[in-house]
Amino acid sequence: FLNISWLKKTDSAKSKQQVHLLLAKAYHETGDYLHANKHYIESSSPSDHANMLIDWSEEGESHERDMFIARAIFQYVVHLSNGRLL
Repeated sequence: FLNISWLKKTDSAKSKQQVHLLLAKAYHETGDYLHANKHYIESSSPSDHANMLIDWSEEGESHERDMFIARAIFQYVVHLSNGRLL
């Protein structure tokens, strides 16, 4: 979709979060939930991320829906341990 390797050179955490949010929303709108999820994790919008997870989980089986949320929680924990969260 888009190469954002240049973003790593930016010092502004807020700018990075805003770019990731724009990308997350674009991927979400196209139904590319895997890529949207990666960018929502890096953004500063957990409520938008939660809405995407709801949409994504509706594509799975009803007994699998909680796993979509659990996976996102584990990803946030990893980001917390790396000092990169909100």
